[in-house]
Amino acid sequence: MEKEMIGLYISDHPVRNALSRFKTLNVIPLEQLQLLKEKVTVRLLGAIMETRKITAKNGKDMYFITLEDETGSIETIFFPNKVSELQKIIERENVLCVEGKVDTSGTGVNKVIVNTLIDLNDPALSEQSVVHIEIPRTGETMRLLYCLRDCLHRYGGRHPVVLHLVGENDRWSIELGKSYQVNWNQECENAIMEVMEELEGKRIWLAG
Repeated sequence: MEKEMIGLYISDHPVRNALSRFKTLNVIPLEQLQLLKEKVTVRLLGAIMETRKITAKNGKDMYFITLEDETGSIETIFFPNKVSELQKIIERENVLCVEGKVDTSGTGVNKVIVNTLIDLNDPALSEQSVVHIEIPRTGETMRLLYCLRDCLHRYGGRHPVVLHLVGENDRWSIELGKSYQVNWNQECENAIMEVMEELEGKRIWLAG
């Protein structure tokens, strides 16, 4: 939306944000794609700049999506067998990570035929990320911490948890022990938010 409205990103480019969250994606900069030979397999990460849908001869939809990173852009092709998966992702994301093969189709301009979509919301991509929970210090803090402890134990896993306690004039950050690590997913997030439901000023987020 930012790029569409004013022609550039005034905040960080969305691809840069995604790369900072997922440091092991091993994607190729888009500017390098035009140097590759046909049928080379690549992994790409790009912000969605243009989406075009057509109906194939079999009556099913296929998509042509232009992706952009900070180095360049590329057109990606999604055949009908990938459309359902694609639609689920683009309903919530403006950045796509895909694997596919370079294709020129006689035009001399490289495109990529997508074979695999990588869901950036997949918890497996964030196994080394840290769950941050921020709560204000109040008279109810101790009771809340006991409830939060029980909640974290129910979702034991591999994601470390950092607790931020915010007072009127100070802030404490505590990395909890391994016994409080969680399996981060939507169910876990909802359960933590439910524990803190009546608390104003709470926050929870995942970061590298």
